[in-house]
Amino acid sequence: MQHGTSKTVTNLASGAVAAVCATLLTQPTDMLRTHMQLGLGRGRAPLSVVDTWRAVVGGSMGHRALLVGALPRVNTLKFCGVQFLRLEVFLLYVILIGPGWRRAV
Repeated sequence: MQHGTSKTVTNLASGAVAAVCATLLTQPTDMLRTHMQLGLGRGRAPLSVVDTWRAVVGGSMGHRALLVGALPRVNTLKFCGVQFLRLEVFLLYVILIGPGWRRAV
């Protein structure tokens, strides 16, 4: 494998792992924030974060309710990965051809 190709794969894998970790770490707080906003939109008195936590976790799903909606966010990584791969391939193409790349097209 060429050095440029292995670097691209390493960058893609690192970005995917970082994005999954970030999604799984921030999803619970995003879900709590959304529930708090929905309560305000329905004319209810504002709940604290602790009260919202108890209401969400106390439901039928338990702690799993905090990760509801994480899968669609992780699934968007496939699209982002394809876009970054296209960018890496384009940049590699430009670097290999050099300054005369416009004449080659």
